[in-house]
Amino acid sequence: MDRHNNRQRDRRQWRRHRPEPRGQSADEGRRQADRQGEISVLVAGRVRGSVQWGCRKRAWSETQIGKDAARSGKTWEERKEMPAESDQPYNLDAACHWTPVRWRSADGLTLAARDWRPLQPCPDALPVLCLSGLSRNARDFDAVAARLCAQGRRVVAMDYRGRGDSERDPDWRNYSLPVEGQDIDAGIATLGLDRFAILGTSRGGLHAMAMAARHSPSRIAGIVLNDIGPHIEFEAIQRLATTIGKDMTAPDWSAMADRLRGKLAAQFTALSAADWERLARQMCRQSGPAVAFDYDPALGKTLEGLDEGAPTPDLWPLFEALIPIPLLVLRGETSDMFGVQTLAEMAVRHPNCETLVVPGEGHAPLLWDAATQEHIAAFLARVDTSPSC
Repeated sequence: MDRHNNRQRDRRQWRRHRPEPRGQSADEGRRQADRQGEISVLVAGRVRGSVQWGCRKRAWSETQIGKDAARSGKTWEERKEMPAESDQPYNLDAACHWTPVRWRSADGLTLAARDWRPLQPCPDALPVLCLSGLSRNARDFDAVAARLCAQGRRVVAMDYRGRGDSERDPDWRNYSLPVEGQDIDAGIATLGLDRFAILGTSRGGLHAMAMAARHSPSRIAGIVLNDIGPHIEFEAIQRLATTIGKDMTAPDWSAMADRLRGKLAAQFTALSAADWERLARQMCRQSGPAVAFDYDPALGKTLEGLDEGAPTPDLWPLFEALIPIPLLVLRGETSDMFGVQTLAEMAVRHPNCETLVVPGEGHAPLLWDAATQEHIAAFLARVDTSPSC
């Protein structure tokens, strides 16, 4: 009966929360589009055409919405057909739990997030919005979310369209920062987030910078950037282009762990065999008898045709939007994506910027270790007491 009531409540919530366009002048709209476009050039390697929103009507049974995001052994279509017994929240030492949240994008896709709620919330603790890397998903934040939630803080980790438990888009061109930004804003409205902090890993950090540019500084209380900044090393983008959307499956978890070790061991020098399998289970899902990366392989098309000779967009003006906001920047010691000089320049330009180098890890730090988690928790505690801008 409780599950039935919860589903009825969630349905009413989805109907009630609809993304509303922000009022803005034509100049503000152009400036925002320019900022978003600069990031898209950097990540995708070339300027994409404007997205034409088609009205794609989808048959949908509401009783199929709200499946548990941890049910990673099925494809999206299979997940929709499964019974709802896994609508139960996940519990960790009775200190916190997460529940799946769903909302609709402007073009009709169903998007997903994990909403971690402490059983004993701290009244002064602001919620944290976690945004993952290009091909990653909300599971990347399970460890740090559990730590923060156990301390009384609400944590929301989103899956972008085409990743994790969010629906795949039939048009790969919509896997862009501007479109994902609209999805994020719609999710924020659904979740009722008013003032919050952001923890953004890689692409999620680019989203954090874009959000700082389009939202009032009084709304974003603080930002943690995980191995990302206004300058990205082009060689690292080329590396991603050779892997994203390719070699998507392995026969079993052990084989997938070995594959990840072969590609990433030079950057993550301290991981054990068990750690590599843990990472595989974080990044992948069971797909029939095989194990597959948990994202739409069409995502790789966004990195095709990289032009090494094209000028790199200058994102330092976008970084200026972070100046009023307390900032913590993490860098993996062996990262090939986020350079030492970029980190140093960010600390010089931002008057309230803390930095932390995570030893033995590359792009991007996994946020598993207690020291990094505690540094993030301490920063967020200071943000809680900071006056709004």
